[in-house]
Amino acid sequence: MSKSGLIYHFPTRHELLIDCHKLCAERWEEELIGLSGGKTAEQLSPRQRYRATLESMGKNDPLIELLMSIHSQSHPDFQEVWKDVDRRWIPDPAGEDASVVLAMVIANGLWVHDHLTGRPLPPQRRRALIDVALGHLAE
Repeated sequence: MSKSGLIYHFPTRHELLIDCHKLCAERWEEELIGLSGGKTAEQLSPRQRYRATLESMGKNDPLIELLMSIHSQSHPDFQEVWKDVDRRWIPDPAGEDASVVLAMVIANGLWVHDHLTGRPLPPQRRRALIDVALGHLAE
């Protein structure tokens, strides 16, 4: 793509970043649907949605995905892009019981762990921690 083509489609850096966030949010929801056996959030119980979210966040994603997530909190326009996906898949910490919130905190920790330390989690340890967190979601 040429510079003029890029500027035509994205007249400002802000608009380019909004589209980058849209792409990331769409890809994440596609992953969550795949982890849910092809079912959308509306076709699942809350606990089934949270399980898919925990499985997704339990893996070690590339650093750019973590950075985009952090960046999304820097502007209301970026937050807006993620709002529907978050509402459909992530539990409301104020509205869920403590065991569900704990499972999501574990998922967040697993998601960022390897980017914050020089000692990454071995795959079998990561899986064991995901299983512990999943135990908090037992229906």
